[in-house]
Amino acid sequence: QFHPFTTPCLAFWSQPIILEFCTGMALAGLAARGAKMPIIARLLAVGVALILLQHQAGIAQPARLFAYGLPAALFVAAAALAPAQAASSARQRLLIRLGDASYAMYLVHPFVMRGFSLIWHRFHAQSGLGGIIYVVTCLATAQLLALAINVTLERYLSTKLRRKPGIRYETVQMPGL
Repeated sequence: QFHPFTTPCLAFWSQPIILEFCTGMALAGLAARGAKMPIIARLLAVGVALILLQHQAGIAQPARLFAYGLPAALFVAAAALAPAQAASSARQRLLIRLGDASYAMYLVHPFVMRGFSLIWHRFHAQSGLGGIIYVVTCLATAQLLALAINVTLERYLSTKLRRKPGIRYETVQMPGL
């Protein structure tokens, strides 16, 4: 916890994962309102995040705020608050699609990793190049599954909700996208 509050409400809302989620929401709100970071600030944010990650690497039980929360917030700020590019390239469309599927990725990746872990440890060595192949295979499979869920289920449900009378369903359109 950020602070050892004794009241249940404050104890819950001060948990690092909740504060990190709120930070992400705040950054998304800033991006939706058109806030931008100049390139020097974005490079500085990435540099500070990398320094924090490197510094925490040698610590047995690093403080979550400095080990994960702050570096992640700096990386996300540098990416989300970048000036929008005028033309929509194929690469940008792919990145947007991956972002659209990020919630599905969040939900399915533990199942993919567990399944691959069971299979992998039975048939392959656990060290060396095998570990890299395992990670890449898990990530690729989880991402493909997340994209499939986004295209088939999430977009379908979003369309249905938009058409349903009495349900207000809005999406945030990011400037320049």
